[in-house]
Amino acid sequence: MNKALREKGLLPSEKHTVGGTRHSFESRLKKVQLPNDDRGELMGHSVKAIRDRELYGDDMTLEEKLALHNLIVLAVPKHLE
Repeated sequence: MNKALREKGLLPSEKHTVGGTRHSFESRLKKVQLPNDDRGELMGHSVKAIRDRELYGDDMTLEEKLALHNLIVLAVPKHLE
């Protein structure tokens, strides 16, 4: 995956990896002060495991997830438009 993304100019250097994008994703979520539970849900973690207790209430809807993602959206590089 890393090789394919580098060939298409989607990773800026050899030190950047697909795994690193996951860390960057959570860092951007933290910067907009998203609670740990919500960050965990967006990252695919078990919120039950994060809280170490049973969950109550409803999961986030797709619309709610999209709204949170839009808070951290990155600009598309000109060469990819």
